[in-house]
This record gives sequence, structure tokens and C-alpha cells, in this order.
Amino acid sequence: MDELALSANACYGLAEQCRAIGHVMEDRAKKAGKKKPDPTLVIVGGREALDFILEETDAFEIADRVCQESVFFAGVDASVPNLKRVRHLDRMMENNGLRPVFFQLDEHDALMVGNHVVAEMYGRLGRDNARALMAGQETLRRLGFEADFVKLVKSAASVRLSRVGDKPLLIDAVAGPAPVPPSVPDTFRLN
Repeated sequence: MDELALSANACYGLAEQCRAIGHVMEDRAKKAGKKKPDPTLVIVGGREALDFILEETDAFEIADRVCQESVFFAGVDASVPNLKRVRHLDRMMENNGLRPVFFQLDEHDALMVGNHVVAEMYGRLGRDNARALMAGQETLRRLGFEADFVKLVKSAASVRLSRVGDKPLLIDAVAGPAPVPPSVPDTFRLN
């Protein structure tokens, strides 16, 4: 069932991208003063059924999309993408002088809290700034989002943790990146 849901989702995404091709090509033709686009594509069917959007993405964004979509498609197993996204989020927090907290949550709570936090992050910072932040090219402080991010994570996670009676998360700033114990093999180090 997971394979079927993923295939259906992928087909839908391809159809949406194909529809965008026509719109982009028509817009370019109009800007160039042409009546119709250059014949750079082989089109079967009506041009109005095509659309195209080229976008570059990274591992974090792919993992996040699967996690976000798993809420709507019950058959999608988001455990591996969720683990990858949690690692990215915790690494970003550590790089910004915050104590990583997502690893403290169970799988379901990490998925739900992560979905909420990342959606807010993209909404407030925009896609480009959020991607730069996750890639380590930007910081929460420079983006003016540090205090809001801490409040966001604390509030989203506290709702989840209070449900099971766990203690609150310690997200306060740390002096620097958390040291990795020497007993942990290099293959498991996040840095």
C-alpha cells in the first residue's frame, strides 16, 4: 500500500509539473512578443494541460515533504524520512547554539512537532532563507528568528510531552556544539 500511495503521489506531482511547462513557455513567448512558444517540447494533447516548475531541492526538503504528506496519506511510512529530518533539525539547532531536542521525542511526536515547526519556519522565513538556515549558510540570529524559534519548539513540543507526562524540553542555549562521547563510532557522528 505504501508503494501505491508513493506512486500515486509521484504521478500527481509529475502531472502538476507537466501542466506548469505550458504556462511557463506561454509566458516566455508572450514576453518575447511571440504568438506561441518555441517548439522545444514534444506535446501530446493540449498545451493547456501542461505546466512545468524546475526546482532544486536537498535531502532535508525531500524528507520534510514526505513527513508533511504522511499526515494525509495513512499508508506512507515516514519513519526513515522523519529520522533524517530530525537529524537535520537537531544539527541546525546545535549549529545555532541551542541544545538539540528532537531526538528526545518519540517517532510520532517528532513527526508532528517537526511538521509544525518546519511549516512555521518556511512560512515565516520563506523557502530560500529556511533552506539556507538548514544548510548552515544562515543563522537563526541573523534571520531574527532565534527567540521565536525557541518559543515555537517549546510550545509545540510541550503539548506533545504534557500528554505523556514527560518533563519539559531543555532547549536553552548551550556554550557550543554538544560534545560527542568518544564511545560513539565516527559513522554515527552528526558533524
